[in-house]
Amino acid sequence: MKKHETQELNILTFCSGKNALNVGLALSSTIFMCGFPALIILPFYIYLFGAGMIWLVLGAFLSMLLIWYYASYRLMRYSRKAEGLYTIPGYLRFRFSGGKGYPGLVAALEITMLTLICLSLILNEAGLIVERIFRIPTALSNALILVIILIPLAKRGFAYITNSAIVKAFILLLCLLICTLHIYTSMNIKEIVENTMRSGIKGSVSVYINILFLDNKVMGPTDYLSNISLGFLIIGCPSVLMGFLFGKDGQKLNAGKRLSLLFFVIFTGVAAFFGGSLRGYMYPIGVTKSLSEFIMNLFQAFIKNGSWGIVAGISFAIAVVVACMILVETCIYLLIATVAKDILQDGRLVRLPKEHDAKALYITEVCVAILAFFLTFMVRELRMEGVLIILAILSCSMGPVVMISLLWKRMNSVGCLVGLMSGFFSVPFYKFVPLIEVAGEKVSICTAMDVNAILLSMATGSVLILLTSLISPKPNEKQIQDFMDVKNRLV
Repeated sequence: MKKHETQELNILTFCSGKNALNVGLALSSTIFMCGFPALIILPFYIYLFGAGMIWLVLGAFLSMLLIWYYASYRLMRYSRKAEGLYTIPGYLRFRFSGGKGYPGLVAALEITMLTLICLSLILNEAGLIVERIFRIPTALSNALILVIILIPLAKRGFAYITNSAIVKAFILLLCLLICTLHIYTSMNIKEIVENTMRSGIKGSVSVYINILFLDNKVMGPTDYLSNISLGFLIIGCPSVLMGFLFGKDGQKLNAGKRLSLLFFVIFTGVAAFFGGSLRGYMYPIGVTKSLSEFIMNLFQAFIKNGSWGIVAGISFAIAVVVACMILVETCIYLLIATVAKDILQDGRLVRLPKEHDAKALYITEVCVAILAFFLTFMVRELRMEGVLIILAILSCSMGPVVMISLLWKRMNSVGCLVGLMSGFFSVPFYKFVPLIEVAGEKVSICTAMDVNAILLSMATGSVLILLTSLISPKPNEKQIQDFMDVKNRLV
């Protein structure tokens, strides 16, 4: 028994999340969304553009409902049916086994490339934040973040992410509550309103805090669609979907669903109130569009506001560090699991003897860390907009493919491959390619329609999946039988 417990980690045990807590399993995907996106990005966007940005929370909540009430149980049943099913590419390989593994391999290559770029962008931003708060050079900050996260992750794999999720969720919510309570107790509402007006907002404070206005303009249908669709990024996020492949107990999954949804509602609600007060609290510090500078300015505003301000500042710094850790460790895990399991072990690109399994895992971990570190020097100009574009490409590739594959038994490997490639190319096509002439200037489709690329790309991918699946051969009998077993709860 002792020998088994001290056995070195291999690809299977790294990916499997052995000894993972069920509550942590449920919270791991939720704190991924509530960490950096809800704690930092949401308040930052409200700080810049006003309360109209709150509509992206509605999109995120609708996505969570769709995932929890529909996708979660079917992914769990597929994981029961297939042994060693721990990743989304692994699910696609099993679901479309007649496709000789190509859907899974293509998905794995897309996830690897996009997640590596995304990790580098996030590391770069996290390094800048650490440099501004703790005065540590960016390159050294990036290296320290990678080492600190990689050591426990390399020892325990996915179990580390799930078992630490409860503590991280508690820290994030506690720190956010401390910061929000400090703002509203150190200043009265009148002061916050007056300072907000002085901070240079467009229009009046009543417009700024009105959820029907965005950047001092009445929101139109396209504004609502664009903001809500930002929340749809969750639907195709592999780090959110993969957690359900570890679930084996429907009752525990149901309990986790209620806890995760409750935590999400409470956390985003507090984050919205927090963001709405920042202009007034931070005045006379000037408004900035740089995320790292915004975080540093807020930290300094806390520290200069008495002893309780120092407590709030330390709490904010802790929350930022934890949020960055969650995002980075999830990306690193996703990269290691995808490369080691889906490309090396199951992708058949390299012959990997079982006795070298553990060595291959360690080499993958080191290579991922080194690549991510050096890529940070190449992506420094992209910042957070680059992160959102990469996440949009990844989500628009995976979201329609996974959701339709769980809903429609007629979908086949051809439809899956077309859906993956459609999402990969449609986001940059809709966002950047100038095709339509407006006021004598050629602009992209997104600019002409005044919408973001997410909704258009997901719609395009869904239509192409349906059409190509209908005009190509039907799935084989085993694929249809597996689908019906999952649908009818026979597994």
